[in-house]
Amino acid sequence: MIGWPLAILVPFFSVKLLVPVSGTPNWPCPAPFGWDLLLVVHVIMGLPLAWMLAGLLPRLPAAMPISIGFLISVLSVLGGSVVGPLLPETGVLERAAARGFWVLTLQLPWAMLLKPRYEAGWSAIAISAVAAAIVPFAYSHELSRSALKRIPDFLSEEMFLSASRELGALAAAGYCMPSGDPARHAANAMTRELKKLRDESGATDGWSKGLALARLERNRESLEMLQALPRMPGRDRLAGLVNHRLGFLGESDKALKAELELGGLENSLEIIDLLARNAHERGDHREAERIYLDAYAAARGGKSHFAMQMARHYHAGNRIPEALEWLEKAREINPMANRQETESLMRDIRRATPGCLVALWPRSH
Repeated sequence: MIGWPLAILVPFFSVKLLVPVSGTPNWPCPAPFGWDLLLVVHVIMGLPLAWMLAGLLPRLPAAMPISIGFLISVLSVLGGSVVGPLLPETGVLERAAARGFWVLTLQLPWAMLLKPRYEAGWSAIAISAVAAAIVPFAYSHELSRSALKRIPDFLSEEMFLSASRELGALAAAGYCMPSGDPARHAANAMTRELKKLRDESGATDGWSKGLALARLERNRESLEMLQALPRMPGRDRLAGLVNHRLGFLGESDKALKAELELGGLENSLEIIDLLARNAHERGDHREAERIYLDAYAAARGGKSHFAMQMARHYHAGNRIPEALEWLEKAREINPMANRQETESLMRDIRRATPGCLVALWPRSH
């Protein structure tokens, strides 16, 4: 029975522990995988196929498949990092095929230790092969969709390290950014930015150092640096953001409101959003609603932004009619600027809402 854990753990760590090519980061999980969860799905879905294929091979002494398995694993760890750069930058299908073949090659020797007592039919093997290909591919698409949603949030919160991880995962799996450019271009640019921030984190200027530390997500160090600075535009906003990350929601509110007093409502969309998020995380959804409604009423510019945020707020609370109403307001205020956002949110609503309610939304939008 030892073959089962070996057929799962050895392939996983044979990919996860790749020795990187000089100057090529391995991101959260090496190319062409990108995400640890995607690697896990490939390993799980490939196991039945490897087991069935092992049944077609001649029975060998246990020492032979074990030796072959360890040899392939060593080759994977030492040389696997060259695979990603050899594949097309935007070759999603090619990278999916490479992932499947790679995992199957790692699993097959260990599956031979689990050789079934009967040979599986070709139809069963074909079904397993299709499942081993389609399920991970569909899951990679869902992971990429989620990553593309998270990246703007990370950047708006100046969490450059988290944004870099998501960009790296997209690049490793061969996906493009919404602009159509390969994700690797954005990931490389973010890597250069992180290097610059690491240099700035050793600066003597307190503000530059505090900002660099916050963007590197070294939150406690950043907060200590900011607290030592005199009051100035931007300091309280950044302190509020860092306190939010650390879970100090009361301190975050205090700093954000101090920044609003210093600069007024104009150019403070991010501050309003963060105050509302603090209220959400405390479970005070009525307060979050009040914050957005007050900001919408007071804002001379940015009304379309707050309308979109109200739509997201109501969608999160499963108040679909109100969400649709605010989506329509956002579209009316600025049709071109909000088109992509409204379409994206509408797709989310359609996935989670009965069709009779979604039908209230005009199909042309």
